[in-house]
Amino acid sequence: MWQLHGLILVVLVGTTVANCVDSDPTGCALHGAAQCTDPTWGPLMKTNCQKTCGTCGCVDLDPAGCAAHSKTDCTNSIWATLMQANCKKTCGLCGRVCDDADPAGCADHGVTQCNDPMWGPLMKQHCRKTCGICGCIDLDPVGCAAHGKADCTDATWGPLLEANCKKTCGLC
Repeated sequence: MWQLHGLILVVLVGTTVANCVDSDPTGCALHGAAQCTDPTWGPLMKTNCQKTCGTCGCVDLDPAGCAAHSKTDCTNSIWATLMQANCKKTCGLCGRVCDDADPAGCADHGVTQCNDPMWGPLMKQHCRKTCGICGCIDLDPVGCAAHGKADCTDATWGPLLEANCKKTCGLC
């Protein structure tokens, strides 16, 4: 039933950036974020499941949850993935050249899929950050500067810095 009414919802119900919600939470949960990049379901999902698909623009999908964390959690190894996916405004990720179009879907597939014969082209198009094809930039210039190049080879911080601080780590 959700599929049949989806087109009507597109015309009748618009979700503004300030009101980032799924117009059919049950249907969106049923289909899941992975369907946001599906060639058949993707357009409908991105319109009706903006919160699930992360297509609301530059907003915090969970304002209360984002406010409960500090901005440093955006680069913290424990919270970074969750914060960057759900708290774009808080984390200062708006207008970044190197974002994943579908953070949840990119995380589901993972970096190993970037070179996969079937998923690779789609991953490289929609998951630029995950696949590391953003060019020579630091995704978190302040955090990268705070750690410095020495931490790029650190056993604890190295993997996170190599993924997010290519310029600082001299990887490009």
